[in-house]
Amino acid sequence: MAVAIIGLPAGLALPADFAQLKELARLREDGAKPGVISAWEVKGRELVLYWRDLKSDAKIEFELDLVSRLPGVYSGPAGRAYLYYNADHKHWVEPLRVTIEPAAGS
Repeated sequence: MAVAIIGLPAGLALPADFAQLKELARLREDGAKPGVISAWEVKGRELVLYWRDLKSDAKIEFELDLVSRLPGVYSGPAGRAYLYYNADHKHWVEPLRVTIEPAAGS
């Protein structure tokens, strides 16, 4: 099982209904094909994604809408990916950074 942890900047949040994540994890073709992700969970400011079967050369891309809370400049915890049973060998990436501008007329 592969794991990817995405650190969410403090000024952003996942939509309350988690609809996109539920759709990404939904089994396809009456359960014959896996979803884009196998499972997900939120731990504080981190989005944890899981894949049961992921080829070593696989490249997974998808868009995920986030909700901005307050104007400002924010960064999140560093992201990382690893095999579930081999957490000693993590691949780390720079934290996501975001600038949220005030809405026009605010």
